[in-house]
Amino acid sequence: MMKTVLNITAVLSLVGIFILGYIYIEKRYALDEELKATQKQLERYALDEKLTATQKQLDIKINSDYLKEIRVRIWTLEERIDKNPDDITAKEELRKLKEEKEEVKEKLRALIE
Repeated sequence: MMKTVLNITAVLSLVGIFILGYIYIEKRYALDEELKATQKQLERYALDEKLTATQKQLDIKINSDYLKEIRVRIWTLEERIDKNPDDITAKEELRKLKEEKEEVKEKLRALIE
């Protein structure tokens, strides 16, 4: 009888040790997998930030170049109007360009801030 109780206790102890070992290993490797997934996600966020910053710089460059182009066109139209003050088409185009210039300036201010 005593031998049976000892055998049952030994078997239960071994089963318990195996279960605890399995839980320990499972927990350790599950945390490792989660850590790897989190690192990948952080790398993606860092890449997204770099792309966003690059896109913002590109938008600033494009808009500033466009603003320079508008200024050149305005100067050309102003010279044309100085030569021919009755040119209604040039005056209308100049008015539109000045409005567009202000819109581009606002976009640039928004991008820079």
